[in-house]
Amino acid sequence: MSEASTQPVREMEPATPAGVLYFPVSLTKLLVMSLCTFGLYQPFWLFSQWYYVKEREDQTISLLSRVFFAIFFCYPLFRRIRATATAQNISPTFSPIGCAAGWIIFILLSASPLFLVSAFSVLFLLPVQRTVNAINLAADPGHDPNSTFTVLNKAAIVIGGLVWLFAIVGLIVSKK
Repeated sequence: MSEASTQPVREMEPATPAGVLYFPVSLTKLLVMSLCTFGLYQPFWLFSQWYYVKEREDQTISLLSRVFFAIFFCYPLFRRIRATATAQNISPTFSPIGCAAGWIIFILLSASPLFLVSAFSVLFLLPVQRTVNAINLAADPGHDPNSTFTVLNKAAIVIGGLVWLFAIVGLIVSKK
């Protein structure tokens, strides 16, 4: 295959900023987007974190399998992030096994009557992202921290917020 024939595919992939090591996103944006999309932002977060690893380490890993089988691949990702932080003299603020176990348990609740609780699995990603943000800040102090909400983000927030509102009102009304 010639380089010209592979170029359009390459341009469709998300660009990784040169200085950061992992996917940058503010804790607020990660929390809000995860809650308002009922956890659908989390596969995007996992995909993006693995994409940065793949690009940085020039690995031939399957990003979709890392997301599809996330309950098996979250721990290796969290462990890798912790090791990167330690190597950069940054004190990680999370336990990879604790965050992975908590995240997996909450994700598995999505197949139970407690499915709404699974949206809070993001709470186990926040300490990981806090460490990612510290790593990225040390690697490139001037990088974009990805803290602003795009139009698509705002649409998801409005729609998800309304669904949460209706769900809560429905729970309150049904108890009366």
